[in-house]
Amino acid sequence: LFKPKHFFCSNSLVLQKNVSSPLSSTTLHNLKPYTCYTLYIRALNDIGWSEFSKPSHSLTLPGLPVAHPSVHIINVSSHSISVDVGIATLKDIIQDNVKRCIDQDARFISLLHGPLVGYIVTVATIQPYKFASKTFYNASESFSQVVDISDLKPYTRYNLSFAFYNGRFSGPFTSLVASTAEGIPGKPRIKNFESSSNSLSIDWESNADAVGKILAYKLEVDSKELQFVFGNLDPNTCYVIRVASATKAGFGHFSEIEVRTKFEAPSPPVAVGAFLLETNDILINWTCSNESSSILKNPQYLVCWHFHSFISEQKCLLTQTSNKKELAYCYCDQQQQFQWTVIPLSVFKEAKSGRIIFTVRSSISQTNCTDYVNCEIQSENSNEISLNLSSSTRRYFHTTPKYHFKLDNIAIVGIVSITLLVFFCVIIGACFANRVHCFLIMCRDTGSCYRKTDISTKYKRITPFHLSKNTYKAISSKEFRAHVNACHADDDAGFQAEFESLEQNVQTNWSTSVARSSENIAKNRYSNILAYDHSRVILKETGSKSDYINANYVDVSVNYILITFAFNKNY
Repeated sequence: LFKPKHFFCSNSLVLQKNVSSPLSSTTLHNLKPYTCYTLYIRALNDIGWSEFSKPSHSLTLPGLPVAHPSVHIINVSSHSISVDVGIATLKDIIQDNVKRCIDQDARFISLLHGPLVGYIVTVATIQPYKFASKTFYNASESFSQVVDISDLKPYTRYNLSFAFYNGRFSGPFTSLVASTAEGIPGKPRIKNFESSSNSLSIDWESNADAVGKILAYKLEVDSKELQFVFGNLDPNTCYVIRVASATKAGFGHFSEIEVRTKFEAPSPPVAVGAFLLETNDILINWTCSNESSSILKNPQYLVCWHFHSFISEQKCLLTQTSNKKELAYCYCDQQQQFQWTVIPLSVFKEAKSGRIIFTVRSSISQTNCTDYVNCEIQSENSNEISLNLSSSTRRYFHTTPKYHFKLDNIAIVGIVSITLLVFFCVIIGACFANRVHCFLIMCRDTGSCYRKTDISTKYKRITPFHLSKNTYKAISSKEFRAHVNACHADDDAGFQAEFESLEQNVQTNWSTSVARSSENIAKNRYSNILAYDHSRVILKETGSKSDYINANYVDVSVNYILITFAFNKNY
């Protein structure tokens, strides 16, 4: 005999199976998870089929979900994150009355393979990774709900993962990264406290647990005094000081003032050297260490000198320096900034022979300074350099450190000095004989170095600039007299226009700082005709009179000047 079994779902036949007697049980496969099925059984003998049995209802268990929840952040605080978790992405939501299988209405979602019981939420920190928690949240009656994740650390990045749970299995996770907001910092740890009769010094550090980026510290002094001393401030820096008074009711409004700190003196230059050139100019060079630069700006330099053979007052000159390393000068360290300046020998008119002692100072000026008396500050003197003008070779120089030890044995000092003098004279003579273009400079406080360069001259003279020939057409001799008369018209307006065009068309770096000084600007015949610093004629000082004259040396013969003067006089 056979016992056929019929399974119905939603009033439709989904499965029919025959079971041979004497079996009284069987297993049905390929059914849907969490689905209510109705079972009918009837018997078969030789006569025929019996009537169907009364219906029996059975509900399959939930299966593994395949849907991802949709999530987005709606609120973030320092200790919690609120996330909206929903099933808006699920389109096949089916309301099915399964009272025949269970005692209450159940919501079947095919992609969940079961009921929506709740959500599984995992929390872990990032950098470093650390698992924090795994929590179950019951589902609400709506298709979305807000999950509040609490007990979080402030100013921390978290990896949050969400999955559906159908009472038996959890589905795939949806993850997002979120950071909690900054929190109120804890108490700073006071490291050191020192006091004197009129000042306080306090050192502290932030709490080890970072709860946000520290923006400022508020210092409260439990005192009625009206003065407080701050230290360890940066030089030449503007600080905003805010002060508020407090009572038991709290703090009042802040008053505010801007204060700029003073600036520190720069370090003196190092490795100062001096050399007498063939042009009867004196080359002064030095190496500027990193310490001599200032946070304010690059320093200027003053070359100071006095004479060794007689008592003389020290004089100083603010120099125009250059740091072009491609020039024919040795320098000891590629990382050091090499500086040099050239001073005409005529400046040292008192010293026709003997030694000149040179030192160099760094000088900086404070920015935005209103006190013009104290706006500039100078460093100490560098190491001294002694230049011997009476030497037969006139190319000798000798350096001495700023602080040196005196030897008691005068004879040994004399022998060593003579030996060094002869040695340097021979070396320098050999350099010039072989046309080795290398100047000797001092490395730091002692020592020396030599270097060959590709420069073909020992000392570069400044080359005059000329206008392009295409700028002006040539004037024939027949038209020259008419051209001169036209330029003389309107009070020499033509000559003035030609002269002013020189400044517009010829770009030079020749400085005229002496001619532009307030002391000498009134001595210039024309406001736009100034004597260049590198070649200006320096007058002999007489009493309190100035050495300035509005004239430059001309690198041409005297006859050329006389001929030119006579020609201009005729016209």
